[in-house]
Amino acid sequence: NGNLMEVLSSYSNFSVFYSKLLDYANATEEGMEFLEFLSDETTNETLFVPLDSSFGINETLPWKDLENHISRNNSFIYYDELSDDTLISSRLGYDLLIVDTGPTNQTLLNNSKLVNGRHILKWDILASNGIIHVIEGPLTTPLPVIATAKSSHGVLGATLCLGLGCLIAAIVGLSFCLRRRNEVFQFQYFKANDDDGIGLRPEDNPALVSVPNPVYGAYGTVTDNTTEPFEDNDEYVYYSDTQNILQN
Repeated sequence: NGNLMEVLSSYSNFSVFYSKLLDYANATEEGMEFLEFLSDETTNETLFVPLDSSFGINETLPWKDLENHISRNNSFIYYDELSDDTLISSRLGYDLLIVDTGPTNQTLLNNSKLVNGRHILKWDILASNGIIHVIEGPLTTPLPVIATAKSSHGVLGATLCLGLGCLIAAIVGLSFCLRRRNEVFQFQYFKANDDDGIGLRPEDNPALVSVPNPVYGAYGTVTDNTTEPFEDNDEYVYYSDTQNILQN
C-alpha cells in the first residue's frame, strides 16, 4: 500500500474528497503543508474519509475543514479500538467523539459506530503512514458561538461596573497615599529644623528674669544692713566725738 494520498487516489468513491485536497493545496500554503503531511511516511494517523455520495449537489466544504478529518499525535487506531466515548483530537484541535451504538439498537446499523454523529461504513483501509475509515458524511468544524445582544449587554455592564470599581479603589488608594506622604513629609521637615537649630530665634525663647533674693546680693553674697556695735563707721565716730566733748 502507498501513503494516505496514494490510497485516496486509488478509490473512485473518494474522488470528491481527494479533489478538494488538491484544490486546497493549489490555493493555499496551508493546503500544501497538509498535502505534504498526508504524503509523509512518518505521519502515522487515522483518516476519516466521506463517500462521494455524501456530498450534495453544489455542496461546499471549507478547505480548513478537510484537516478536521484526520487525527494528530500519532493516533493510529483500528476500528475495534474505537471504543464508546473515545475522544480523538483532530489536526485542527477539535475533538472527534466516538459513539458505539451496540447491536440492540435496531434503528441503526448493527454494531455501528459513529464519529461526531457520522456512521462509519467501512474501516481499516491501511496505508503506509496511516489507516482510513469510511464515513457517511463530512466532519465539519463547530460553528463559533455568537453572543446574543442580551448577553452582550450583560457582559458590557459587568465590565463597566468592574472598571468603575477599580477606578474608585485606585482613587481612594492614591488619596490615602498622598495624605500619608504629606504627613510624613511634615514630620521630617520639622524634625530636620529641630536638628539643625533652624527656626529657633532669640525672640522666640522666653527671657530669663533674675529675681534678686533679699538675703543675697546681686552676686550671691549675704548682705546685712544692720550695723555691728563695734564696726568702724561714721555714725560710731560721730557718737564718740560727742561723748568726748561732754566728758571734757
